[in-house]
Amino acid sequence: MTPLGSHADGIEDTPLAARASEQHEAWAERMPRDVADLWGFIVGLDEAKRTALLAHCAARTVNALRLPWDRKPRTLQTADRLATALALDMAKDWTPTVDSYLGRVTKVHIVEAVAEGVSEDAARRIADMKKPDMAQAAEQLLSGTGWLPVALRTPEPEEDPAPVEPEDTESVKQPPEVEDSEASMLSPPNSGTGSGTA
Repeated sequence: MTPLGSHADGIEDTPLAARASEQHEAWAERMPRDVADLWGFIVGLDEAKRTALLAHCAARTVNALRLPWDRKPRTLQTADRLATALALDMAKDWTPTVDSYLGRVTKVHIVEAVAEGVSEDAARRIADMKKPDMAQAAEQLLSGTGWLPVALRTPEPEEDPAPVEPEDTESVKQPPEVEDSEASMLSPPNSGTGSGTA
């Protein structure tokens, strides 16, 4: 598994990464050293602990990194569905700082983040700053707002389509009677009883 730090400096020091690492170490300590004893260990767990182990193993395989050169829409769609099912809220464990985000994006992105997370007025106040000063100011402005870049937002759950009510056939208006002249225009050629070529 690729170390988290290879994607972003300091990511391994975040509270979320620290909890994941602690959980992994805790399971590693409990697991038998001999592979032959592994099945007995798993069978001996109660249902809650077995489910927790399965969830931990599955979590270690999820890769939802959005890299510019890595086009994997189906993988990201699956990750989004998983995040939605878990009601994942990255705002609890991540905040935009100079190191984590603001120092890595363009000035345009910084201004957009402040406009969305704080206000248009706040964004205008920092718009003419140099990039380092702008990033520092944006970090302070966005602190505690819960703002997240699009890549870290959990999609809204899809609403179930409203059930279609059965139609009341008696209340449905019937089309008016077609008059004889109109009916003759709609009839296919030679459908009448008049004389025609045999």
